[in-house]
Amino acid sequence: INSLINASTQQVEQGSTLVLQAGESVSGIVNHVDDVTLLIEEISGASQEQLDSISQINDALSGIDGMTQYNSALVEESAAATERLMQEAHSLSKAASAFRLGTVAS
Repeated sequence: INSLINASTQQVEQGSTLVLQAGESVSGIVNHVDDVTLLIEEISGASQEQLDSISQINDALSGIDGMTQYNSALVEESAAATERLMQEAHSLSKAASAFRLGTVAS
């Protein structure tokens, strides 16, 4: 009976050791899960910052596009006004050619 009690005691001690080791393993896993959670939170924060930056870039590009379209319209208007002025200058030149300018005696 003594040998059975001793064997049983050894098995209980071995079981206790295994339980302690399992507990340490679970604690290690929990710590690693916590670390991964922190990393995921950092990645999420960085992703949000990138999204905000991309949104600002998009807004800036939209503004640049609008100004480019506005400038293009101004160039077209200027070209049309220049063409009209050239036509008027040509008409005035034709009208002025009807007059003869004499030389002034000195």
